Amino acid sequence: MRLVEKWRTTWTMLSEGIEQRPVRSVRIGDEWVDVVRLGRGEPVVLVPGLAGSWKLLLPLARALARHFEVITYGLRGDHFPSGGLETNRGQVRDISEYAHDLACLIDQLGLECPTIFGVSFGGAIALELAVEHPHRLGALIVNGAEVRFRPTLGSTIARRVLERFPLPSDNRFVNQFFHLLYGAKPDPSPLVDYVIDRIWETDQSVIAERLTML
Repeated sequence: MRLVEKWRTTWTMLSEGIEQRPVRSVRIGDEWVDVVRLGRGEPVVLVPGLAGSWKLLLPLARALARHFEVITYGLRGDHFPSGGLETNRGQVRDISEYAHDLACLIDQLGLECPTIFGVSFGGAIALELAVEHPHRLGALIVNGAEVRFRPTLGSTIARRVLERFPLPSDNRFVNQFFHLLYGAKPDPSPLVDYVIDRIWETDQSVIAERLTML
């Protein structure tokens, strides 16, 4: 496959191999979640967004790992349907439970007041952690999250569709909704396919539940 020059760097970053990351499992509640640690330095906990888990944030984690130790992880529900783990899916009722999970993870990893960097839905989790457990973090970074979360027509329609209709991963309607994550219509590139592929690794019922939480 030949790529135009401006996309070669992006493709190299994306194609180094998710499977090669140093992944371990940590038990939170009644579910095992992935934990990935990269780099050295002051710890930064990267909280993933609505879908795609830590894999969607891997390019960002790699970039930050040039200067920090980056810890990122999977949210409860990311492995639903279960991929062979002998546990049932943990039912998460609201964002405060995700914030409690994050506090438990910080404790289990022995981190002392790390920087918390929340992206999109992860930004809502990070904000909730700062409110409920302010002593657990040393600094807070929020990216891609509004000051107040309001449902839009697009998010409402997408949530209703995800709740009621089983969809293939190449569904054009829902993929157009995912394009909103860029803030504008993205140029065709390997990055677009990478984002959509990672997002569909999260079950659509879990995506719908998280939209409802917001």
